[in-house]
Amino acid sequence: MVDVADLRADHFVPLKHGRFRITLEDGDVEITLAAIKSGDPSMRAGGAFSLLWQGPAEPLLEQGVYPLVHEALGQFNVFIVPIGRTAQHATYQAVFN
Repeated sequence: MVDVADLRADHFVPLKHGRFRITLEDGDVEITLAAIKSGDPSMRAGGAFSLLWQGPAEPLLEQGVYPLVHEALGQFNVFIVPIGRTAQHATYQAVFN
């Protein structure tokens, strides 16, 4: 498992528009990395950045810690917050600082 404290914005740049999997008790949910928000995509560990993901409108994931899996990064736990929802999708944000 990846230590989330070691992740930097530049780890996610090549993964933009990539799919991440969250395993829930009722099955898997796929979310897509939609945006990386930071002043500099090569920020070192400790530099603040945020990630925005889009997922299906249902199920809407509550704010909390989820294990995300990506084939290039492996698995890591991240605190995500739902920040928007339409009939087609939900948007989630994770802040790393």
